[in-house]
Amino acid sequence: MSRHLVRLLWVALVALSPVTTAKMPASAREVTFDGVGALSLRGTLLLPDQLTGKVPGVLLLPGSGPTDRDGNQRPVVVSDLLKQIAERLAQEGYASLRFDKRAARGYSAVWPTDVAAQNEFFSWEAFVGDAEAALVWLQAQPEIDATHVVVAGHSEGSMIAMQIGHDLEGKAGAPAGLILMSAPDRPGGEILLEQVAANLTRAGLAADQVRPYTDYVTRALSQIDKDGTVPPNPPVGLGGVFPARALKLVGVEMRFDPTKTLPATADECWLCRARKTSRFRRRATRPRSSRRCKRAHRERAMWSWSPQPAIT
Repeated sequence: MSRHLVRLLWVALVALSPVTTAKMPASAREVTFDGVGALSLRGTLLLPDQLTGKVPGVLLLPGSGPTDRDGNQRPVVVSDLLKQIAERLAQEGYASLRFDKRAARGYSAVWPTDVAAQNEFFSWEAFVGDAEAALVWLQAQPEIDATHVVVAGHSEGSMIAMQIGHDLEGKAGAPAGLILMSAPDRPGGEILLEQVAANLTRAGLAADQVRPYTDYVTRALSQIDKDGTVPPNPPVGLGGVFPARALKLVGVEMRFDPTKTLPATADECWLCRARKTSRFRRRATRPRSSRRCKRAHRERAMWSWSPQPAIT
């Protein structure tokens, strides 16, 4: 899948940027910038080599968990997804910034030990604030054309990208566009329930065996909204879905609804999912429906969409 996302991201950037460039080598620069709470975040600025002027930029945001700047959760998951994307972008003349999110294990020495403090440190507001600080930093670099910087997020990163577009709508420094890779199309709680049921059914469990799992998820989501806690004694395998140190974040992400966030984002965004991608532009009339994105677009009266061919 990572290879296709690299290609789809390139398709989206061609449309979002007015710049046409030839393939070229790249040069990497290790950088730091301050995130929320003055946390020093570490990343890589990858620039096309032999620059002759300012170039468009891309802020790359990783998915959930302790994901590093390259898109890895070592030693379990090593895909180099974001590194591959950054390298391809540089070959095509685009600069990119990718950074280790505060949940990456390289920051473990500064993680709080108290559960309440952990929930603040790993909060939605902290992750979004870090990403907005990264965007400001990237736009300020002398090699970057600040008017042509887009935010590209993968999975959880796509949700943060939507939030950035929402927060900066109509303001100086707003991103020129959004690229959403493997993005949710409805609230996370709905998706979690569907995934739990589907995975257990696929594993051969009968409906009456699946029900305790879905019932627990339903109760947990309700209790998080009510008092920030979850019921005790989760079924085997569900404990990790609701970590005590990040229940505040889980609550926000389970309620996050793209159909209520995207209408306020930048004038154009691209949704990239496996081999398919869709393009959204503002308009005043009701959008056409699509089987793939029907739920995501049912309330998006200000957007139109058109499917784009995949590159194979």
